[in-house]
Parts: sequence; structure tokens; C-alpha cells
Amino acid sequence: MNKSKLLIISVVTLAALNIALILVLTLGHSPRPPHNMGGPKQIVIEKLHFDASQIEAYEELISVHRETIRSKEEEMRVAKESLYHSLSSNNQDKRDELIAKINIIQKNFEEIHYNHFLDIKKLCKPDQIKDYNELTNELARIFSPQKMPPKR
Repeated sequence: MNKSKLLIISVVTLAALNIALILVLTLGHSPRPPHNMGGPKQIVIEKLHFDASQIEAYEELISVHRETIRSKEEEMRVAKESLYHSLSSNNQDKRDELIAKINIIQKNFEEIHYNHFLDIKKLCKPDQIKDYNELTNELARIFSPQKMPPKR
């Protein structure tokens, strides 16, 4: 085989490998789980078989929940900002106080989420409780942030 044929075969092979790699990187990793049915809200609605009035009440719960979470996120942002500003002062008491405050805010986040799901349970009719209990086994997976592939 002469050098020009070898060079052509090499170029074509490398081009095909590059195209395959691009396809794998763009199509191979979905940031959403394969069960994606329109996001967590839609998953809850479908798994619990909510009717129109339940959906309306659920949307109101979501609205209140989001507003409460936004308020806590702002509180957390301010507390963390204060903590990092305290780096220049070497004040151990202030640092400990701010870390304790951040821990309390994080605890509040978890209580807010937990109570939100108790409120969802209250929307369920007796025949939907079994579906609700099954849903609770999947909550961490459904509502946790999706892991993104590592950046290179």
C-alpha cells in the first residue's frame, strides 16, 4: 500500500471517529432521567392520577411552596455572604454563629419540602394513598438535582 492510500484511509477513519464522538457527546448523555414525563410536577400529577380540581389545588400548593423556598434561598444567600465576608475578621464566634444560622436555614428547607409533600398527601383521595406511598419511595430520585456529566 502506498503512502497516499494510507493517508486517505487515515483521514477518513479519523473524520468518522470525530463524527461518532460528537454524536456520543451530544446525544449520548441526557441530563434528565429516561422516565421524564414533563418534570416533577407532571410526574406527581400522573402518578397520583389527580383530577382537575386536585391539579388546581396542587398548582396552588406549588406556588406557595416556591415562594417560601425563594424567601429561604434569599435568607441563605445573605447568611453565606456574611460568612464569607467574615473571613477577613478572624472572629471565631461570628463564624460559628453564621454557620449555625446556615444550618438552621438548611433544616428549614428540608422541613418546607417535607411539609409540602404532606400537603400533597392531603389532596389525595383514599384510593390514591397507595399511589402516594409508592411515590414517596421515588421522591429523592425525582426531586434531587440531576447529575451532569463531568466537564472536561
